[in-house]
Amino acid sequence: MKDWNVIVTIYQQGFKRAISALQKIGPTDRTPYYNVLVMKVDEPMVALEAIERMTEERPALYDAIARVAPAELTFEFQSAEHFRDCTNSFLLGVLPRLAGHSFHVRLHRRGSKLDLRTPEAERLFDDFVMSVCRTRCSHRN
Repeated sequence: MKDWNVIVTIYQQGFKRAISALQKIGPTDRTPYYNVLVMKVDEPMVALEAIERMTEERPALYDAIARVAPAELTFEFQSAEHFRDCTNSFLLGVLPRLAGHSFHVRLHRRGSKLDLRTPEAERLFDDFVMSVCRTRCSHRN
């Protein structure tokens, strides 16, 4: 599935239960990554609510579905530098929505053999956002 907008991680023994349940909400497909599924839905937040209701109705899904997250942007990258460039471009687009709000970044990765560790990747986000904020604030003075 090329145009996915929801990513789901599943618990080891929950694959069949998870994929069966999720396909009722929208097209669901496997990925090359261990215990990771993707979905294509019209409205990711509505899908999240539907998954939450489904797990309340079928508690066994709590042992199948580990994490569900909407994906506003997806990209493939071949190096740590390419990852940084892609995330910086994305962040420039969302910074106006972050103005006046607090936020945090958590990166959950699967499968990449690149020399890009999770804390370092999270720090890349933080450093870029802080750099842009400092630059914009200094231009206002």
